[in-house]
Amino acid sequence: MTWLKTDLAGLTQKGQDDWTRISQDVANDPPTTLLISNEMLFRPFPRAKLQEVDGIFDKVAQRKRLVAYLSAPDAMFLSSMQELLKEPQIPTRTSRTYFKDTLVPIAEHWTGDISLELFERQCMQESDIFTDFMAKHLPDVDVTQLDRHIGASNTSFSAEAMAVLYDLVMEHFPWYHDRRGFALEVMRFDRRLENPTKPKLRPHAKQAAINWRGPDLFWLRDTHGITFPSIDYDAIDVGDTDSNVNYVSRIEDICEVNMERKEELQRRAMRRGRLPFIMRRWLAKH
Repeated sequence: MTWLKTDLAGLTQKGQDDWTRISQDVANDPPTTLLISNEMLFRPFPRAKLQEVDGIFDKVAQRKRLVAYLSAPDAMFLSSMQELLKEPQIPTRTSRTYFKDTLVPIAEHWTGDISLELFERQCMQESDIFTDFMAKHLPDVDVTQLDRHIGASNTSFSAEAMAVLYDLVMEHFPWYHDRRGFALEVMRFDRRLENPTKPKLRPHAKQAAINWRGPDLFWLRDTHGITFPSIDYDAIDVGDTDSNVNYVSRIEDICEVNMERKEELQRRAMRRGRLPFIMRRWLAKH
């Protein structure tokens, strides 16, 4: 809703209009394959909604396959934290059985095939999800004929930006202006400042994130035979849930942060963030 600058009713209408357009395109010029990709589709859904979605896809496809790339708990922890800090919102704790909560209802109500892949570089062809997906699931497509934007190797923002934004949402410093505008300035200056620190959990924080999702990892292994090569399963302690990774005070507690860069990033963002929106938008273009 924030991105499209609309409310829930407008968002719902746009979704309906977009699906109507897709359905009409399929009816007018039937494709061999219809590919729909959205990272928000992999999450727990009510069973009634899954049945509804299954029926909707049946209207545009004779055969259907659901493909999900699964991230290790520590990587997912960092990724979900960054997504929420962009808003900016206080990061919430993922369920200990997130995979199970998502996959069990799908298995019950999705009438097509299901493929589970690992989103780990050593498990993907050429360490790339696009190459891996196309080779495994659309091998007949000539990928050299596709337009593809090659992004940076790491499109997430730095540990310093995370630290500033986390301090903002935890109210470690006073800020009485537009919070989202401040977050945008943090990310904008983060791309300009040199020597960003790539977010990486400290060993104790990584293990804590893995321990928290231990029940999920063992369920995935025992039910689907899937294990993450980056995880030592013998070291998982499912009883170790009282960890500061779930109750983070500051990002510095769980990630290495360049404090000088963090302070400079915060200083620049605060100076720009106090300006009116129109002026900030003009400065961003110049």
